[in-house]
Parts: sequence; structure tokens; C-alpha cells
Amino acid sequence: MTPPTAWSLWSLASLVFALAFALVFVGIELIELEKPLTKPSATCKYLLIAGIALACGFGSAATLTVTVTNVASDAGQIRVAVYDEATWLDRERRIARQFLAPTSATVSATFEVPAGTYAVAVLHDVNENGRMDVRMMRPKEPFGFSNGVVPRFGPPKFQDSAFEIADEDVALTIELRD
Repeated sequence: MTPPTAWSLWSLASLVFALAFALVFVGIELIELEKPLTKPSATCKYLLIAGIALACGFGSAATLTVTVTNVASDAGQIRVAVYDEATWLDRERRIARQFLAPTSATVSATFEVPAGTYAVAVLHDVNENGRMDVRMMRPKEPFGFSNGVVPRFGPPKFQDSAFEIADEDVALTIELRD
């Protein structure tokens, strides 16, 4: 089971806020009428419906499943990171990340992300030092990017690795390269 993400918690908080918002308006209506409310007004009904619709749609998220293939060693850890354009390959910022044990030739990570444009970077951090080791300007550790991008001189551009997530779940396969 995947732990709750910030987006799923935000969705729950939005729903609670919408219900509290609707109850406050019902209370205000009762005070203004100074009599028992036997039938809610149309305004109150519309506010309640709009609040619930906003809460259910505002924090909606899709499931992104990233399958990493060509895992050649059981040493270290597989680092899977999801980025948007503003955070692309920033070691301190990312949308989400998971560290996976390389227990087989194929491992998978699952993320809950809102609709948007993203790119995924994967690193098999064999020596678990938290970064990609390089030799002669070439990576020493296996890596991969969404869309199968093979970088030439330096890291790929976000646009080359980018993909869209709308309302439906997305599954990607990323093959590690040496």
C-alpha cells in the first residue's frame, strides 16, 4: 500500500473545508432568519454543491507507475524521482521520489500526482552516496529518463523527457543504461 501523499491529504482537507464552509453558511442563514430552518434556501444548496465539487476535483490525483528494467546489480539503491519543469534535475527539489531496493532485474515505484507535465529520472546509486558518479564526463552508474531519452553532452532537456498526466493513470517503463 502506498502511503498518503501531500495531494491525497490536500484533497481530504479540501473536502473538510468545503463541508465546514457550507455549515457556516447554514448557520448564518439561521441567525439571519431568527427562526428554525425547515428548508435550506437555494443559495445554501448551491454553495454546498459547489464546495463539494471543488473539494473532490481540486485535489484529484492520478497514479504514476514507473517500472525500472535492466537492473544488473543488487548493490545500492534505485532512486526514482518525478520532476516538473521548475524542479527538473534539482537535487533539493522534486515533486516526489522513492528509493527502491534492487531485488530483481525489474523494480517498480508508484506515485500519486496531480494532473500536469512531468519527467522522471532514475539512478541506480550503486555505492549509495546520493549522487551520480561520473568519470571522464560520463556517468559511472546506471541511469535512465522518461521517454527513453539518451543524453548526449550533459543532462537531457525537460521537454525531451516530459509527458502529460491528465485524469487517467500512467505507466512508464525506464530502462537503465550504463
